[in-house]
Amino acid sequence: MGMKRSQRVRLVILGTLGATAVAGCSPEYPLQQARYASLEDCRRDWGYDYRNCQNGDGSSGGGGRYVYYGPRYYWDRERGYPVAVDADGSRRAVPYANVANGTPRNAVGMKSAGIVRGGFGGSAHASSGG
Repeated sequence: MGMKRSQRVRLVILGTLGATAVAGCSPEYPLQQARYASLEDCRRDWGYDYRNCQNGDGSSGGGGRYVYYGPRYYWDRERGYPVAVDADGSRRAVPYANVANGTPRNAVGMKSAGIVRGGFGGSAHASSGG
């Protein structure tokens, strides 16, 4: 009788540790950002949502040769479309984007834009207390 009880306790502990290990090991997605020669090219890839295309030189005048950037995003392989990650960390699907296998069609260049943890809809930082 004592033997069965200790085996059951051991299984419960192992099950709890396994669930914790899985939850604490969320995948990381590398963020990218496309560079564009014009606002029109950016909109051809990302549509007319004002959050998607931003002036890249930070001014209203001319600047460098490529002055527009699309949103920071990662490619969601399971869904087959990009997920934009806004400055506040919120995520939004962009299924209508003109992006093939992770690469915007009208971009003149790409840059790495950091790493985000977890999948679509997850925001580990939002739940932490301050």
